[in-house]
Amino acid sequence: MKIKIREVGDVAIFDLSGKIMGGEDSGKYKKAILDAIEKNYKKILVNFSKVSWINSTGLGIIVSGYTTASEKNCDMRLMNLTDKVNSIFMITKLSTVFKTYDSEEEALANLK
Repeated sequence: MKIKIREVGDVAIFDLSGKIMGGEDSGKYKKAILDAIEKNYKKILVNFSKVSWINSTGLGIIVSGYTTASEKNCDMRLMNLTDKVNSIFMITKLSTVFKTYDSEEEALANLK
């Protein structure tokens, strides 16, 4: 997994790409979240448009990041889930935990 972080107003957007499979991804993702929180971001959007696959360990990484953000009063939401990734969120019922959006515009509008 690769992470590129960009800013849109007061929102940190994490553009993820590749496969989220665990291993070093866990530390990299958690550090990115903690860095954003340290920079006083209270809103994080995680962009899945270029994520080709996520396994159960990868789901754990995303859930752990969500927990970390929530504990620091940071609102984390997901956007642009591909069909494959979305089906995994549906099957695991994580779609009931995360607020998800089909586009960046929709996500930003709902974060205000």
